[in-house]
Amino acid sequence: MYEKVKSIKPHACVNKSGLTDPYMQPFADVALISEDWNGSSSAWYLRSRISMRLLSDLAFITAPYFLTITKSYEYFMGMAVWNILQDPIVKHAIHPYQHFRELSEKDFRRRFAGVRVKSIAPINITDKIHVDLNDKSPGGVEMWRKRTYGPLKDWYASLAFGKRCFAAYSEREVRIAASETRRIDSPLPPGAKIESVTMVPHEGKAKAWPYDNVETADGPGIRLRITDCGREACYFSIAYEIRE
Repeated sequence: MYEKVKSIKPHACVNKSGLTDPYMQPFADVALISEDWNGSSSAWYLRSRISMRLLSDLAFITAPYFLTITKSYEYFMGMAVWNILQDPIVKHAIHPYQHFRELSEKDFRRRFAGVRVKSIAPINITDKIHVDLNDKSPGGVEMWRKRTYGPLKDWYASLAFGKRCFAAYSEREVRIAASETRRIDSPLPPGAKIESVTMVPHEGKAKAWPYDNVETADGPGIRLRITDCGREACYFSIAYEIRE
């Protein structure tokens, strides 16, 4: 089927559900890991941990249709590191299960913030993805996605700070959002010289934001307070120039 589809339309995207057999890898472009229809998100991390070890050169997706408001706090944040985001019902959610309700402005803003942050670091099937359980990491899970070519080769395209906060990197900027208020140490690409650190609001103009220079496990970085992006802030931006 895959070969027939490609013969008709070479750029067609073939999505297969429950694809965990490595021998099937050449015959799909996207692997649908599926959703867990309960109130817990734990299966997301267990499934993705296995999938990332078995499969490569694929994009991954976790279907969010039966996505409660509570689970969306992780889905549109930490999970956005490696997962293709979907929002089939936009300003609504099934919460609790069997009940369809409209999102509050705060919860819609959290979703919007996650999409805005991820937009600067699109997923490439060549990206290297890491998902693992680690009690020493925030939220008990560590997740990152790295580029394998280009100006950011071997550096993060996206990095999770636990389940409810993540960063996305481009050649000129790192954006950070969270569905909770917390303090983080964000690493910067090698040779990055900071030009500005700002809070970008949902409405109005960006504002300068305080930070401290710190040393991280990945080299020089900054420490800053990230506020819940369901309120005033949409995301936090660190603009930089990468010098050789």
